[in-house]
Amino acid sequence: MAYSNTARAIEILEEDGGALVREGRLKKMRGIGEALARHTAKLVTTGRLQLYVPGRNDSKSDQSHKKPVCDHSGPSGRLLLAREPYAIDMKRIIDEASRSGVAIELNAHPYRLDIDWRLCKYAKEKGVKIAINPDAHEEEGLKHTYYGVGIGRKGWLEPGDILNAMDFGEMKTFLERRKPF
Repeated sequence: MAYSNTARAIEILEEDGGALVREGRLKKMRGIGEALARHTAKLVTTGRLQLYVPGRNDSKSDQSHKKPVCDHSGPSGRLLLAREPYAIDMKRIIDEASRSGVAIELNAHPYRLDIDWRLCKYAKEKGVKIAINPDAHEEEGLKHTYYGVGIGRKGWLEPGDILNAMDFGEMKTFLERRKPF
């Protein structure tokens, strides 16, 4: 709820939310405290927000780049016709996902469609499962799954490549095979 309120507060402003973050003015906005400003700034600048999971994020050294817990906004952070993807090596990320036995998100929101369809075939070749996420913030948003399925098909994915298409037994096996970080 706090993030929704922050988003609404930023949305009604007539200035760039990124400028608020860069200039450190976000935390001075009514209803946005230090912690929320810090997390929002991280999300705005990186497109990602790692959530805390007990036992996974407790080390004193920051190993967050090696411990993917929750990744918002799709892997590359792109917004179609608005923001270019981050300068990241997606093939390297797919290779690491293959090594670790984790899935990669395909954000099905029509403004994101991230990962790019051209990388779906590479992920398939590496044995990386794709999780189609409708990025639904309300019930109506569940319809975005349709676009994700279309991107998956365009990228040569079949039901066996999609995490969401697994039955209970397949999901259990997939989760048990994951390698520790």
